[in-house]
Amino acid sequence: MFYKYTRLYNNPQWRRLRAEVLAADPLCWYCQEANKIIAADTVDHIVPHKGDETLFWERSNLRSCCTSCHNHLASIKDRDGIVPGCDVDGEPLDSKHPWYQERN
Repeated sequence: MFYKYTRLYNNPQWRRLRAEVLAADPLCWYCQEANKIIAADTVDHIVPHKGDETLFWERSNLRSCCTSCHNHLASIKDRDGIVPGCDVDGEPLDSKHPWYQERN
């Protein structure tokens, strides 16, 4: 997806925002949800922006993650609409997972 939005990512404003997010949240969000402590080196858009500049620049739509999680888990989230995986208690990481809907 990066190649489609090169002009957004190859931007000094994005590099500053990315650095701000990583400084504020230096650990991978996905790994923390799985009870692991891994340093973040990438910034993930929670809601995929798909070129929408409002979503792209929205600080509350960004979270820190490691490259491994970004390349694997975030891509599944973008494709399927939910974060894959479970926490240490075996419950899905994403509150939008169908498992939660079945319990209500």
